[in-house]
Amino acid sequence: MKKLLSLGLVFVLLFGLVACQEKAETTEQTETNTETVETVEETTETEEEATETEEGKEGSKLDLIKESGKLVMGTSADYPPYEFHAIIDGQDQIVGFDVEFAKKIAEGLGVELEIQDMSFDAVLTGVQNGLIDIGVAGINPNPDRDKTIDFSDIYFVSQYCVLTSADSVSEYTQTSDLNGKAIGVQTGTVQEGLVADHLEPGNVVSLPKVTELIMQLKSGMIDAIVLEVPVANSYMNANPDIAIVEGIDFKEFELEGGSAVAIGEGEKELQEAINEIIKELLESDQIQTWYAEAVELSDSLQVQE
Repeated sequence: MKKLLSLGLVFVLLFGLVACQEKAETTEQTETNTETVETVEETTETEEEATETEEGKEGSKLDLIKESGKLVMGTSADYPPYEFHAIIDGQDQIVGFDVEFAKKIAEGLGVELEIQDMSFDAVLTGVQNGLIDIGVAGINPNPDRDKTIDFSDIYFVSQYCVLTSADSVSEYTQTSDLNGKAIGVQTGTVQEGLVADHLEPGNVVSLPKVTELIMQLKSGMIDAIVLEVPVANSYMNANPDIAIVEGIDFKEFELEGGSAVAIGEGEKELQEAINEIIKELLESDQIQTWYAEAVELSDSLQVQE
């Protein structure tokens, strides 16, 4: 009997030891799991804080412009009187009323203006990709461009016309007279779409620079160029062998050239700041003054071909 009692006591003790060990292991595993969860939570919180910090560092385009101290403007300086090259005090400078306008924007933002000259289509791409801060190049907003970039309010309005050789002006009295002709347009412009959508040209010559189109026209390689009126006037005044066709203004297509500043998509702060400057300039009629001065300057220069 004593032996049986002793044997039973041994089993009880062994069972108790096993239970305690399992409980200890369970407790240890629970603590480990808890620590793991806490570690994951801490890591997640750290990652979120890092993301928030990084986002805070990026800031808006307006913040970055002010931080850098400069406003990078992309333009295509072959478009007098908007923007063009001129030798002033022995130095090649980019001038025009768009340039004066952009200087005023930079001044309003409290920074310096930096101008980068490029092809017109590169201006739009540069704004879209963030390589430049703004595009100022007689740019007309349209539905296609609105898909990838934003625009300021309109700061200048003009219309379109046809530029041809002086001895061919009488051949054109209406837009249908352009059908079957070789027509030149600047790459990436509204004029390019206008010709494609509303005319039936025999050939469309699309080139990145207006100066190249003028050369093509003067050499007889193309019959006409579709341009904005101020630009056509500048080239006509500098080249007596080319002229604007009277009576073709494209009003039948309800097209009116309105220039705006191209801005990166979603940059509302920069857009609002520029719109405020435009409002002040339009109220003071300052842009028209710059326009008149730019026309006078471009007319006094021999446009380089």
